[in-house]
Amino acid sequence: MLEGVVENGTAKKIATPDYRFAGKTGTAQVDYQRLKNRTQISGYQASFVGYFPAEAPIYSCIVVINRPREHGFYGADVAGPVFREIADKTFASKINLHKSINEMAAENKHYKMPSQSVAKKMT
Repeated sequence: MLEGVVENGTAKKIATPDYRFAGKTGTAQVDYQRLKNRTQISGYQASFVGYFPAEAPIYSCIVVINRPREHGFYGADVAGPVFREIADKTFASKINLHKSINEMAAENKHYKMPSQSVAKKMT
């Protein structure tokens, strides 16, 4: 069922021919107020949760981006490409990718996984 989200559903643009993964996109309204005549939404939260490889899962991951500022707010557009980049970098040693993993950019370059040096500084 979750493979269908990637193969034919909301996340089909982040699918890869190199391996199969499954997941679910999510978009939520955050900090909204009901005013007298309307509802005011002041932000969104985008998410993608999934596992890979789909046929025999080894890894699972969830990406949540709170209040994306540019290039949309849907889970497939914002969090999905980050999930795909994490999956590519995690799973690359298990499969024979013909392209350099650094050349395989996510479609949305504005939301990327932090470099290893940044991640080490954060811990």
